[in-house]
Amino acid sequence: MKKILFIFLVVLCTGVVSFAQVNHSNVNQVGNDNLSTVEQVGVLNINDIYQNGEGNIAEVNQYGFLNVSFLDQYGEGNEYYAAQSM
Repeated sequence: MKKILFIFLVVLCTGVVSFAQVNHSNVNQVGNDNLSTVEQVGVLNINDIYQNGEGNIAEVNQYGFLNVSFLDQYGEGNEYYAAQSM
């Protein structure tokens, strides 16, 4: 019985770990001193950041599932902060 329970827990944990990594983030930066930070915890979170210019800052935190963030920054000194939870 202990062996069956152990195998069940291993299979369950393996499935949870592989499922929890269905997030996507894409960051493209053109210019100097651009900063981008992305944190995704959960399932099916999508992020896309494009920065073109100098000294732009973007910070995205996504928790839960089905969060979407799209950002285009042009110029100098732009800042973007997003925190999403569902």
